[in-house]
Order: sequence, then C-alpha cells, then structure tokens
Amino acid sequence: MTLPTISLVTPNLNYGKFLGRTLASVLDQRYPALDYIVVDGGSTDESPSVLNAHATCGVRWAIIPGLGQYESINYGFEHSSGEIMGWINSDDIQLPWTLQTVAAIFEEFPEVDWIVGAPSVIQDGAVQTVGLAQPFSQEALALGLYAGGPFGIVQQESCFWRRRLWKRAGPLEKNCGLAADFELWMRFARHAELVACTMLLGGFTVHSANRSRHPGSYASDVQSIVSALSAEDRRRRNRLASWHALYMRLWPLIGIKGIIRRLGGLVSHKGPVIRRDVGNLRFVLTREYVFP
Repeated sequence: MTLPTISLVTPNLNYGKFLGRTLASVLDQRYPALDYIVVDGGSTDESPSVLNAHATCGVRWAIIPGLGQYESINYGFEHSSGEIMGWINSDDIQLPWTLQTVAAIFEEFPEVDWIVGAPSVIQDGAVQTVGLAQPFSQEALALGLYAGGPFGIVQQESCFWRRRLWKRAGPLEKNCGLAADFELWMRFARHAELVACTMLLGGFTVHSANRSRHPGSYASDVQSIVSALSAEDRRRRNRLASWHALYMRLWPLIGIKGIIRRLGGLVSHKGPVIRRDVGNLRFVLTREYVFP
C-alpha cells in the first residue's frame, strides 16, 4: 500500500534547546512518506547547529531572518506537497505512533478532512496528562466558541488536515497575534467537521518560556477575532453560549437528561468521533453528543 505523504512544518526562533527533541520525535518515527520542513526566523542560539546535525536525516530547512511564527508556517506549507498537513512547534513533540496513525485514519476515512487527537500536556519529554476526546460542534467552532473557556479548545499539536481543506480555507492570518490557529480553526469549520480522535497524537509542552503563558494576550487576540464576525454571527454565538450555560446548569438534575437533549440548539447536536476498536484492529467512526 502506498502511504500518503504527510507534510509537517516546524517554525523556530531561538528554541534550540528544545529543537533537537522535537526533530527526534518526528524523525525517529521513520515514516517513509514524510515531507518535513523547518523554517527558522533567524535564530542566534544553537538552532543552526542543531539543524546542521540533522542534515542527513530527511529534514529540509530554511533560515529567513525576521519571519514570524505564522509567516514561517505559511512559508513551509507553500514549499510542501503532502496530501496531509500539520505543524509542530519547536518545543513540542509527537509520539512514536503519530504519523502512522494519522495516515491510517485518513486512508480509512476518505470523507474526513480534519482530525484532532486526545488533548495532552507534556513536560520534560514525558506525557503528564491526557484528557478525554470530546466531539465538537461545527457551528460553535465556526463561531469561535472553542477559545479555552467552558467549550474547551482545539489542541494545535494534535491537529492534521487534508491539503484540499487548507486550499479552501486559506493560509494562516499573520495579524492575529497568539490566536492565529484559533482563527484558522474557525475558517476550517466553515468547510468541514472536526473529527475528534481518542488516540494521543501529540502534546503541548509546558516550560517557563511558553508564549501561551500570557493568557491575557491570547484572550485579547481572540476577542479581536470574534469582534470581526458579522452582527448576525455574533448573535448566533451569544445564543449558543447561552444555551450551553443553561444546559450545564440543568444537566446534573437527575431524570431530565433526555428532555434536555431535545431542547434543540447546541445540546441536541452530535459530532464525529473516531475510536480504536482494539479487538478488531480497526478504527470506528461514530457520532456522539457534543456535551454529556
């Protein structure tokens, strides 16, 4: 069987102390159809020597001083050709089975355009926590409700998609601050449902230099993106948020769960989930309630 080519991009700027571990987590999987590109924004630390040390390992790289994180990702994808796409930042890691699993899922479900693995946190190179894979509401995602609050968040490190979705939605917006991935997910959701997978595909690495350790900046960037929605979309967003808040208050009341599910709106929605049927060595695509 011919494996699909997976194009991965790693943006980097002065994260040399993490970069080698990130590269190893990808390259040590020995996925035979890997198209891997590192785009460096002009690092002044040990990053160039780390890249040189991997010169014969199947990774391409470009050093373009002054290029920002999301511009670097766009540049990498512009110079890639794989059917499947994803990016991994230079301080995060993949798991030994990530690429083979991603390829198998997209091969088995040609109708699926976009997947995300179970959320996880990694520290010091080891998985520390793994969350439950919950289905997503396509409408709520397109309206920007998955911003880390009560709806949760889409973990970028575990996201993979088909090139055809990238072409329909367009590249990352460079003027969205820390929330450019959040804005991209909103555009993706206008074209395809996000399929939650119960498998662990990657992890967010926690360390003292995380850019995301500035939640105020991220929240401000999210608010700017949401404010750009049309007036009608903002009204729809507020209605969904209100439904969800009411639902979560009523849900613990025993005996009315079936009625709550029939109230309409967000609470009656089911989203796609891919689970591993271990006994039969295959994946199963189901539809499950977005919230309990």
